[in-house]
Amino acid sequence: TPPLLAHAPVCVHGDAAEARAAMREQMGAYPANPFYTQMLAEAGFPEVLETKAWSDPMIDAVLLHGREDRVEARLRELFAFGATEVLVSPVVTGRDRAASMEGTLRLLAKVGGSL
Repeated sequence: TPPLLAHAPVCVHGDAAEARAAMREQMGAYPANPFYTQMLAEAGFPEVLETKAWSDPMIDAVLLHGREDRVEARLRELFAFGATEVLVSPVVTGRDRAASMEGTLRLLAKVGGSL
């Protein structure tokens, strides 16, 4: 059986609005790319065909964000759904972006070490 890979942007941060803003800033080009536009539309977000931009519901479906326990639960969900590997793209936010990256990497090490 071939491996099933999932790709997930991840942001360990307690403020959802800031996490969404960071996603728009760091991955804003994706919805305008024809491949991703079509993929997002077929995934239930037809508005992207017009806007070519992230909506809050799209971000909430794609970005694993929130406090550590919520992000950890969503990562584990990907494996429970059958993913054998998860490629993670950290999304950093807040005034201290280095600390944001550190928190995300720390959680990934914790989750990865327990699988």
